[in-house]
Amino acid sequence: MGPPRVLKGIVVAGLDKLDLRKGQPTIRYEMSVDMSSHSSYSSGFDAPVQIEQTETGKVGRFQTHNLLPGALTLEGVTPPVTLDTRSLPESPLELDLRTPADRGIIPPKREVVFRVVVPDGLPPRAGDAPPGLLKNIRRERLHACHGCATDGWRGAV
Repeated sequence: MGPPRVLKGIVVAGLDKLDLRKGQPTIRYEMSVDMSSHSSYSSGFDAPVQIEQTETGKVGRFQTHNLLPGALTLEGVTPPVTLDTRSLPESPLELDLRTPADRGIIPPKREVVFRVVVPDGLPPRAGDAPPGLLKNIRRERLHACHGCATDGWRGAV
């Protein structure tokens, strides 16, 4: 069977964002287990959070138990955190529940468009993107007329 799958975590900021269940702060997580190639099972759980005072301020500690092999998604975290329970970190996972704006993260202010002209007779390969670009870039047809086509990638920076 192997050792039990346990995720330990610490909430280092944004304790006010924790859900309360019967007056107890909790962090919600969802387990998704693939039963076969055609079926899966998902269920939500709450992990109680113990608030502690440290030298640097208050932190919350939580622990999950009895995890099945599959995906564990922590809810209420931006961006969402999804882990494979077959390879959980040994040290506590640090979470900051503040919104990006509360953390001083500035949202994108402009959109950058990369245009790639494909020579006649060479179709663009599906999924190709210029190396080193951000992961939130999407491929799309930017221009098409008179039999020519310009494909490109569009994303915010």
